[in-house]
Amino acid sequence: MGSCRRGDPRGDVPPHDVTPADVIATEALTKLYGRHRGIEDVTFQVERVFGFLGPNGAGKTTAMRTLLDFLRPTRGRASLFGLDSREASVEIRRRVGYLPGELALYGHMTAEDHLLFSVAVVAFGRRDVRI
Repeated sequence: MGSCRRGDPRGDVPPHDVTPADVIATEALTKLYGRHRGIEDVTFQVERVFGFLGPNGAGKTTAMRTLLDFLRPTRGRASLFGLDSREASVEIRRRVGYLPGELALYGHMTAEDHLLFSVAVVAFGRRDVRI
């Protein structure tokens, strides 16, 4: 996605007319793995929080990883909160919670233990974060 259009009466609007109210917007988002298709020409807009449901191999994980810029799209564009998913990936990840389905957790730890552990890893060496 290129830069937003300046001077638009609705504010800064990405090139495919996504309004700042759209939480997620994609336009022809595609991710190919060589000759294999991850997702192809996915276009949608979401105004509220949502979840992906579908059978294994449908492209849910590929779509989420592409939206969060963990994977680069083969073509197409996406925005979250009106921010370009590639250019503003760090800011977007600050605002999005993503729990991958294949996440392996330590069996002896509670959910709270896992959250505190994750915060401690991210905050390691930072004085501005208090656990």
